[in-house]
Amino acid sequence: MNFKLSAPCGNCPFLKRGAIELHPGRLDEIIASLLADDHVVFHCHKTTQDGEWIEDEDGNEHFQSSGNESHCAGAMIYLLKACSQNIAMRLAAGFGLVSFDELMQHADKVIDR
Repeated sequence: MNFKLSAPCGNCPFLKRGAIELHPGRLDEIIASLLADDHVVFHCHKTTQDGEWIEDEDGNEHFQSSGNESHCAGAMIYLLKACSQNIAMRLAAGFGLVSFDELMQHADKVIDR
C-alpha cells in the first residue's frame, strides 16, 4: 500500500458531490468499519485493479491486495475530520509519507457524517 494520493479522485465515494454511486448503505458500512477498527484501510478504487477477490472456506469473499494499492485520500480526509486516524495513516505521517495538512486542503469536498 502506498500514500501517493493527496486529494480525492473525481468520483471518490467520500465526496459530497460527484461520488461514485454505491449500493444503498454501502458507504455507511465502509465508514462503520473504518471507525470501528483502526487497522482497517480503504483502498482507492482506481488503484485496486491488480488485487483480487478470494473466497475463504466459509464462502466469504475478501479482497486480496497486490500491494500496489493507494490508501483512499477521501477516506483519510474523512478520518481526519472525524479525529480517527488509522494506524497506517499515523505510521505514514510519522515516516513523512503523507501530509495531513495537504489532505485537509480538500476537507470541504469530503462528507461529514
